[in-house]
Parts: sequence; structure tokens; C-alpha cells
Amino acid sequence: MKRILVNIKCDLNNVPDLDVLLPKEYETAGRLREMGILEHVFSKDNANGAVLIFKNTDEEQVKQYVETFPLSPYFDTVEYISAEMNF
Repeated sequence: MKRILVNIKCDLNNVPDLDVLLPKEYETAGRLREMGILEHVFSKDNANGAVLIFKNTDEEQVKQYVETFPLSPYFDTVEYISAEMNF
């Protein structure tokens, strides 16, 4: 099964109003999960980003989804990796 892995680097310590944005971030992730598109979210240690795993979609659509996250203006880098799930 094909998956799109999104490696986000973002120093959350530099995000203003993080306490306001974070609940909105979780809400956006929850909506994508309910749609069956976002499979997993992994937070990186030291509040420096996340790894998201998308399914049932393509890379161009994933890029549009990532832009809907409230923290996206603060992302330092975003790397998209297309991979096949083998087991």
C-alpha cells in the first residue's frame, strides 16, 4: 500500500500563540483522520517537528492538506516521501 510520509521540521519554541494554535492543529489532524487520509502523527522529541503518514491520496493532494494546518506558516522545512508499505 502506498503512503506519503511528511517530515516536518518546526521549532515550536519559536511559535507565537502556540497555546491557541495547537488545539486547532489537533482539530485539523482529527478531521483528516476521520476522512481516512491521515493515518499517523508522530511528534518529534524536543518540540522540533512531526512526521505525518497519509494514505489513500497522492503527493499533490497531501501538499494541499499540509497547508491547511494552522502551524504551517511556521514550518521550517517540509519533506515529502512516497513509500510502499510492505507489511
